[in-house]
Amino acid sequence: YNPEEGIQIHWNCLDGVHQDATSFKIVYAIYNRSSVVFKPKQLESLGKQTSQEFNNSMMVNFKAIHQIPEIQAHPFSNLIVEVQGGTIVKGQNYQNQQVLTSLGWTVLDLFDHTLSLRKGLFKLPVYQPPLNPGIDVRDIPQLDVVPDLSLYVYIAHGADDADDIVYLSENSKAIDAFPDRKARSEATKRVSMEEMNQILEGKKQYEVNHNDGSILVMKPEEKVNYRPS
Repeated sequence: YNPEEGIQIHWNCLDGVHQDATSFKIVYAIYNRSSVVFKPKQLESLGKQTSQEFNNSMMVNFKAIHQIPEIQAHPFSNLIVEVQGGTIVKGQNYQNQQVLTSLGWTVLDLFDHTLSLRKGLFKLPVYQPPLNPGIDVRDIPQLDVVPDLSLYVYIAHGADDADDIVYLSENSKAIDAFPDRKARSEATKRVSMEEMNQILEGKKQYEVNHNDGSILVMKPEEKVNYRPS
């Protein structure tokens, strides 16, 4: 991963839409805990079509590529996205105006414990408001999801060829960003920031559990199962 080249975010679609909204928008930013790494940016949808996955629902297309350079690799850097829906209402003087409301939000931890970029097509569940930009991804199992609603994004290196990007189709399979979220959370204990820094600096011994991506941090008398965000 080259921080100067940064990352590409390919905004694919919002699937499983049951709301009566006439337009859709996403507002996204990158946070490291509660600190803003990349300031919020907006993206309007292109329109709706019948969903491939859910009956009686719609798919909202974005089909946009955003390049974000100079993003430093860090295990606590999260992509935070709010999904907004717009409806037309009668305003003053009986003029139509659009009112935006939050339909939910989602999160993706951009780097793994080796500080490698998490590349691929991701299926991100959308969670009930309010938005929590400083969330620790280990707390995701405590969030309430919006039924059926998922955001599909493809994450790539900044220098990757855009023609090689895979979009959602009948022949493509998206990665569940947080598989087995509940089971993983219940098996996880928290470690201190000091211990996490020792891991990143190579001063702390650990083993990787390849079944769920967690880290077994070696202590004198115990092992602490830890999955960094």
